[in-house]
Amino acid sequence: MSKKKLELVESTSFFDENVATYSWTYVPGNKLFPWEPEFIEFMRNNSRHKTLLDVGAGSGRFAMLIRQKFSDFQITALDPSTTLLEKIEDESIRKVVGKLPDLNLSPEESFYFIHVSMVLHHLVGKTINESKNIVKESLRGLREHLEDAGSLMIVDEAWETYMIPTTSRTLTFFLLSLADRFNITMPGALTARDANRPSRDLKGLVACFYTLSELENLLKDCGFEIVQSNTYSYPPSEICKRFKRRMLLKRWRIMWLIARKATLLPL
Repeated sequence: MSKKKLELVESTSFFDENVATYSWTYVPGNKLFPWEPEFIEFMRNNSRHKTLLDVGAGSGRFAMLIRQKFSDFQITALDPSTTLLEKIEDESIRKVVGKLPDLNLSPEESFYFIHVSMVLHHLVGKTINESKNIVKESLRGLREHLEDAGSLMIVDEAWETYMIPTTSRTLTFFLLSLADRFNITMPGALTARDANRPSRDLKGLVACFYTLSELENLLKDCGFEIVQSNTYSYPPSEICKRFKRRMLLKRWRIMWLIARKATLLPL
């Protein structure tokens, strides 16, 4: 078994074992995340072709939201977890088991919109530099499946520490890597960040978070130009304040970006 295949199996196992944590569904009438109306409006105004690939679709929240908003779109939901994909009941949504950087798609397949939400920080190697290289490989792979005039929409967490913005990210990465190496379960109390969702102990979680400028540079290095970007701070709840203090974070936000293929590729 190749190294890439082994990584795919391990990732699939992690998400299958933590379905309750990563299961987000959309029900018409539910409150949207702040960036979702931005994406919907952008898609409405720029949908020359009506195809969407949702990478890391999970249980289909975004895919089902887009189906409700755009009945004529061809939607493909891709995720490493069969268990999560099975929660998508809409049969008009195509489901593919796969993950970055190996999407498990035919080379000739292309999409006008590609959506990647809360995925990039899960693409990890043995070091932070290796993790960045996996993200770059993944972004280049997504570029191959994006139509020339299409748009890539990304959502992820942005971590910034006082003084040196990447300090908390670096410490967290190595602590989680150490816990994974020695098969240590991370207590839910340490990772809890949302009062509306249950806190669960997690085993096998490794993550590498980025600052907004880091992600922008990764995109540019992979032949993208950024069309729009913005950030949203987490609500000032007590649990969020406690998480920021625990992680020594100056800024803890959600960042979203819309990018297109750059006219000139980086040297």
